[in-house]
Amino acid sequence: MKKILFILIIVLSFAATTLLANTNELLDIPQDQKELTTSITQYVVDNASLLTDEEVLKLEAKSIEIKQKYNFDTIILTVDDIGNNMPRQYSSDFFHNNNYHEDAIIFLISMGERDWDISLFGNGRSVFTDEYGLDYIVEKVIPHLSDGDYNKSFSNFLYYADDFLLEAESNTPYSLESKIIPKNKIMIIVAIVALVIAISVIVFMAHGMSTKKSKNFAHEYVKRESINMTERTDMFLYRTVIKTARPKRSSSSGGGGSRSGGRSGKF
Repeated sequence: MKKILFILIIVLSFAATTLLANTNELLDIPQDQKELTTSITQYVVDNASLLTDEEVLKLEAKSIEIKQKYNFDTIILTVDDIGNNMPRQYSSDFFHNNNYHEDAIIFLISMGERDWDISLFGNGRSVFTDEYGLDYIVEKVIPHLSDGDYNKSFSNFLYYADDFLLEAESNTPYSLESKIIPKNKIMIIVAIVALVIAISVIVFMAHGMSTKKSKNFAHEYVKRESINMTERTDMFLYRTVIKTARPKRSSSSGGGGSRSGGRSGKF
């Protein structure tokens, strides 16, 4: 009985080993297919190897957080070269060839010609308005590319994307009429308001402590019947004339254009 049990254990172990080996062979996906699968699920695709593994993980985590909060994809793509493609077209092809959400923004870096591109898709055009939003983000992220600080550039990109999405969620997206106020300016405004309130309180308290009241006319300072005035005359020493210029008529003209859905350039 023991021999039969021993043989059965050996047979089952051999079968399990064989099954595991066959499973590994089935999961041995070709390299090109692995890269395709990875690019579909990742928000940070660093094909140009500009980032460390730790930096990629942190940026990926931030993109996933944005996805969970706003159901909006923020994609970072780095490549060595885009060939004969235009940056905007390359970004568009990458977006449409992969399984990203219809509402998205993609930040492309191509090291071959040092091209960059930020493209908008779906609702991205109303969140990051061309006339203000994109220009503001470009100002915050592109200078770091020229300095070689790619992680800082990408981190700023995700930080401001989160900020813009939060504002748009309340139906008041940042625009020329509703500009973003930097935190340092907010602190300055708060400090000024606090100072004005403090000064107002001090002035009010000082005024309340004063019991003296000024007289409006000179004769109010004279005791009754101490002086007999036979004639009273007001004499003005100075005259103040205020002139206001008549507003001139002016004409203005302007024009609008369709939104391009992105920005491109070199760094």
